[in-house]
Amino acid sequence: MSDQTPPRAGAVPEDRGEVPAGPDGEGLPYDAFISYSTASDAALAPELRLALHRLARPWYRRRALRVFCAPSDLAANPQLWVKLEDALAKSRYLILLASPDAAASMWVAREVAWWREHRSPQTLLMAITGGTVLWREEEGDFDWSVTNAVPAQLAGYFTGTPLWADLRGIPANGPRAVSRDDEARFQDGVATLGAAVHGRPKSDLVGEDIRQHRRALRTAWSAAAVLLVLALVAGGLGLIARRQTGVARAQQTRAEHEAAVAFSRYLATRAEGQARANPQLSMLLSAAAWRTEPTEEARAVLLAKAGQWRSIRAFLSDPDGTEINDMEVSPDGGMLATARSDGRVVLWDPAGRTRLRTLETGVGTPHALAFTADSRRLAVGGADGALSVWDVRDGRRVATLSVDGYRSDVFSLAASGNLLLAAGDDEGRIVMWDLENNRPFALIKGHRGTVTGLSFNAKADMLASAAADGTVKLWRPGEAAVQSKATVTLAVPGRPGRFTPVAFSPDGRFIAAGTYGDTIGGAVVWDVRTRRVVHRLNGHYTPVHALAFLGHSGGLLATGGADNRVLLWDLADEKIVDRYEAHTGPVTAIAPSKDSRTLYTAAWDGNVILWDPLGAPVSAPGGAARAVAIDPDGQKLISGGSEGVLTVVSLSDPEDTEELHVPGGSPVTRIVTSRERDQVAIATRDEVWLNDPAKSTATRLPKAPARVAGLAFSPDGRSLAAGGADGVVLWDTTTRKATGIGSGRDLYDSVAFSPDGRILAAGADDLDIWLWDTATGKLIGKLSGHFNTASGLAFSPHGDILASAGLDGRIILWDVKTRKAVHVLTGHPIGAGRVLFTSDGRTLVSSDVNGNIILWDVNRGLQLALLPMPGDQVLDVTLTPAGDRVLAAYMNGRVLAWTTDVSTALTQICEIVGRDLTAPEARRFLLNGVSRTPCP
Repeated sequence: MSDQTPPRAGAVPEDRGEVPAGPDGEGLPYDAFISYSTASDAALAPELRLALHRLARPWYRRRALRVFCAPSDLAANPQLWVKLEDALAKSRYLILLASPDAAASMWVAREVAWWREHRSPQTLLMAITGGTVLWREEEGDFDWSVTNAVPAQLAGYFTGTPLWADLRGIPANGPRAVSRDDEARFQDGVATLGAAVHGRPKSDLVGEDIRQHRRALRTAWSAAAVLLVLALVAGGLGLIARRQTGVARAQQTRAEHEAAVAFSRYLATRAEGQARANPQLSMLLSAAAWRTEPTEEARAVLLAKAGQWRSIRAFLSDPDGTEINDMEVSPDGGMLATARSDGRVVLWDPAGRTRLRTLETGVGTPHALAFTADSRRLAVGGADGALSVWDVRDGRRVATLSVDGYRSDVFSLAASGNLLLAAGDDEGRIVMWDLENNRPFALIKGHRGTVTGLSFNAKADMLASAAADGTVKLWRPGEAAVQSKATVTLAVPGRPGRFTPVAFSPDGRFIAAGTYGDTIGGAVVWDVRTRRVVHRLNGHYTPVHALAFLGHSGGLLATGGADNRVLLWDLADEKIVDRYEAHTGPVTAIAPSKDSRTLYTAAWDGNVILWDPLGAPVSAPGGAARAVAIDPDGQKLISGGSEGVLTVVSLSDPEDTEELHVPGGSPVTRIVTSRERDQVAIATRDEVWLNDPAKSTATRLPKAPARVAGLAFSPDGRSLAAGGADGVVLWDTTTRKATGIGSGRDLYDSVAFSPDGRILAAGADDLDIWLWDTATGKLIGKLSGHFNTASGLAFSPHGDILASAGLDGRIILWDVKTRKAVHVLTGHPIGAGRVLFTSDGRTLVSSDVNGNIILWDVNRGLQLALLPMPGDQVLDVTLTPAGDRVLAAYMNGRVLAWTTDVSTALTQICEIVGRDLTAPEARRFLLNGVSRTPCP
């Protein structure tokens, strides 16, 4: 902020009117915090704040964003940094006004250092107001021999080119005194920064700003017109008004409807705005938007939120949102305990989502919990060496454990069976307790830093400890009363840093520890027998504070970090198979259910979330799931993977599955079915197989093109087309006779028949789409409009529209008769893959390489809903016969179902959240007489 006196921050509504009574925007009082030097930017900083407030501001809000920017003339006092730190903690983004003065400012340096420690690089934006900034892409850092406008605290912070706006040259007395060119440049910089904070493309945000300005003008003129009409009515039109009661009532009904439409759209906007800061509130507002009025905006946000958090089963939340330091699930799964920072331990029934009782522990701040094997007792460790044991059935304290002279904080606990308990403290010691007589029997002195994690293996003959000294050690619990030498010491050669949590795999073969101190957090997995590192996982922006193995063999590992995320890893290939992003505070604990079908996570946001750890996959065919199709009778899903396995799953009973093996074990690339002839065709890299329903066998078709990428049945099932490197091949499915067309191009990635079977379309890597007459084999047309290969094609049910999905990210809707583009849809940033129409032709489904699925309104060419699963490529999509679910095949090997039915989405959201809006939430967001509660 200031290089002379620090800014005021935190709770200052009486001075600035900026801090709301409760969360707003993204759920925090501030969307952004401006850090600047008063020596050079005292006038520019508040102007920037004002411009961000106004950019794209909807008519119904005082400001578009809430931005903290303190006055520069605040007097120094001892509480200023406390307030400043509080404001930083309540901001989503930091906007640094970079200049030589800022680089030399003590307060700017302090603010930047705080941000670096607590936030990811993606949340720090810069506006260059003076000096020089030079970024070296090859080094991944600034060129510090030239750069003089950036504080040294940012060295090595950014993982990629940082986002900045160039405001150099704007006069010191602010942009209000500049020329039109400089004003335009200032507004462009505001749009650059605002787009990042809003999370929207810059072009969209600028367009929205223009629309909101025009809307404000229209509103003003409309208000004037209404006043004029009222004046006329008051002047003598009362008699006419009385005669037109029916008209007035109709107008009232229409006005009420329009108000409901407007408020539904408003709630949809607020639901999207709350997505990252308060997922529960976001889901409830999306439901309220739809119940208020079923607008397209409400439909879009409802389906998006149901899809975004499809892996969540339930929330267990305390209304006060007190931080949770640890969480444990009882071995029998009937109880869940949370250790809160206010000194209480809360016991929950996870099945009924009800609070059973609260334990007043009296241990200061409880840091660690551990259940005994019979699920009847709970150990609680806290400050000053306090360690107590509770009977969870009646809430009685049954023991207080202590060691003479032992007053260090207990930071980790582990229990084995009903008799053995280990407690680790902040001085590197571990005390072993016999719970039968509540006496310590062993003291382990083996670490030089805080013991951050403890775990027994399943046999209870080995204890693992992780510590801040960068080692993981294995101990034999009963070897000696005092131990200082570990049985095994595990470390990562040449790797600095510390370890936090530690866990054995269920079979005891592996041990994992979360990393702390790296720029990117993750986990290390060792083979216990060989003592070698077998997996190194990096994916968190911050240190990892919790982890747990899933499954009997421990093939999956869940890690939770201070970046608020939980990552699910497949250890076989060290890939992230799912990301859980619903917490709004650092994740502090992870625990799987006994059958690994539920994953429990807890965080400082005060929430415990119950997840489906596999995202409820419909199928997992083995390897990358490359192709999906509905079988000819519409009752089962067929999926094929990169390992040459076909999985057939009943849509009504996911437990009813069957596995088939492709001849030769070749990876499956495409699957198509024909209901008319009860046939299934399967493509591998260089082969196409057609099943014989009568003999239940598959026949390899002759003359298949190399590198088969496209496959399609004609509507009557009598022809099958395949596109590949050698052109397009047509087979008669009765005689198996092959006819080649379209040779001379490198590769055809997609093929599709028109509904009447007369036209065959194929997308080639020469960027064009070619059309042939299927009766004569003659070329009848060419469509040009993509900048990259059309990897997906689909005709509408009526045959008047052809949809093409390009690797350029664009979806083009073509008029088949005129050969002209009707709509160009640009919702995919890159790599649009598959497209298909719903049975009524009104909705188009498309996918892309980033894991997104988009639903489109065909007639209007507008996006209806985005079903996101970022970070995992969608390889194929299909629709259920009823069109109520999209089934998508992902690179990580899973086939997932996404609902397209709003009634299903509404039910799903209300079941997940398990509550209605609270009274304060309802007062804040609902409008009496217009809006409706989401989950009554």
